[in-house]
Amino acid sequence: VVLGALARVLREDWKQSMELATTIVYIFFCFSSFSQFHGLITHYKIGALCMNIVEHELKRHDVWQEELEKKSKTYILNAVSSEGGVASCILNLT
Repeated sequence: VVLGALARVLREDWKQSMELATTIVYIFFCFSSFSQFHGLITHYKIGALCMNIVEHELKRHDVWQEELEKKSKTYILNAVSSEGGVASCILNLT
């Protein structure tokens, strides 16, 4: 009953809290040390669920990486533009 409830919470709520998902996956990992629980872990498809979680997190990582690269390019362009503007102001003053 408890493993069923944990499996349901993991299946339904893992996107809402990565900390909760990590904790529940670790609990299943601990249970997997005992062969008596292998059938239940297989029945609740915890392995497939873990793979879905990992795939989703890899996609999120790729999106974050792309956003970081875009923001970094924008920052560099803004810095170069402002340096050019400062230089022209100084030249105009002299």
